[in-house]
Order: sequence, then C-alpha cells, then structure tokens
Amino acid sequence: MKKNEQILLPTLAIPDSANYSLPDDSLLSFYTDLEERIFWVSDEINNYSLNLAHYILKWNREDSNIPVEKRKPIKLLIHSPGGELDIFRVLSDLIELSKTPVYGINLGNAYSAAGLILLSCHKRFGLKSSNVLFHKGSCDGISGSFSEVAAFMDEYEKQVAELSDVILKKTKFTKEEVEKNMNGDWYVSAEDCVKHGVYDKIITSIFEIIGDGELVTK
Repeated sequence: MKKNEQILLPTLAIPDSANYSLPDDSLLSFYTDLEERIFWVSDEINNYSLNLAHYILKWNREDSNIPVEKRKPIKLLIHSPGGELDIFRVLSDLIELSKTPVYGINLGNAYSAAGLILLSCHKRFGLKSSNVLFHKGSCDGISGSFSEVAAFMDEYEKQVAELSDVILKKTKFTKEEVEKNMNGDWYVSAEDCVKHGVYDKIITSIFEIIGDGELVTK
C-alpha cells in the first residue's frame, strides 16, 4: 500500500427509520404458537381457515417416521362464531385422517361449523365457561327458478341430516335429543358438554393448554 493511500471499507445501508419497524407482536405470537403446534381458530370459518389444512399435512409429514403414540399433538384453540359448512367438511375429513393427534380446546364459543370442527378432533376440551352451539344453519336470500330452489332445498336437507349424524356419532346425545334440539339454536354448556361426550373434560390448568402436548382425560 502506498503512503497516504486510503482503505475503502464496505458500508451497510441502514433503512430509513420511517420505513422500518419491528414485527407485530401478534404475528410473532402466532408463529411462536405454530412452533408448539398450537393453531388458533378464532375467526369465521372461511377460506382462510384452510391454512389449518396446510399445517395438518405439514405436521403429519414431519411425523411420518414417529410412532403415533409418541407424536406431539396439534392443539386447536377455538373461539369462533362458525361459518361455511364446505370448509368444515374439508377440515373435518383431514382431522379424522390425521395420524398425528388433533386436540380441540374450546376457549369460549364453538358455534355452528366451529362446534362441528371441535367434534372432529381426536380429543376435545373446554374452559369452564365455554359453550357450544349446534343448529341447522340458515338459508336466507334464496332465489331462482322453481327447479333451482328445489335443488337447493334438497341439498340443504342433506346437509342438515349430515350435521345431525355427526353429533350422533361423536357424542352421547340420543337421536330424540338431537332431533328435538336441532329445531332451534341449541346451546350446550361446558358441564353438559362433558356429560354428553362433547368434551373429554373441562380444562383445570393453564399448563394443559401451553404444556408439552399431552392432556390427561381422567
């Protein structure tokens, strides 16, 4: 190097503070929960909810060489007003196919399609003040030709029968109880959820939610 010759060092451009911000806390919390296989079902059941399908497939793929009894369960934390039955069908089928256990935990309200997703889980739990709503859904705003309306109503009746079959299959309610209560909005308290097999138990410790995955049902 010649005398008086300057050495040019590489520089790192610092972003303009006006255009730079730390990640949102809620987003960080979301990804932290995903690392623990905790997935929130806290909005309406819609196309966005299909993200759960992605993670069920992902975690089953990761667990492919692990015995089922040693797999870390997937926990669904549910507080939802319900939503689209078509999405429920997709998620329900995948949950039932999942070899990695899927646990549903009702934090408050598991209504309509969300309640049916809860029923699809391999084990089911709820907080003591939580409740579940079952009903036939709604078909407001139906219009079209006679044949179109008739075809819609035929499909709707099939869906209602399907919902009743899910409840009968997954709970201890009798056929008479289901037929009677499904005529309106049917709210089931946490205590009744345990009594009739909607829940395996009521959550009594926060560590059952944030612990290492296993929930004791006895």
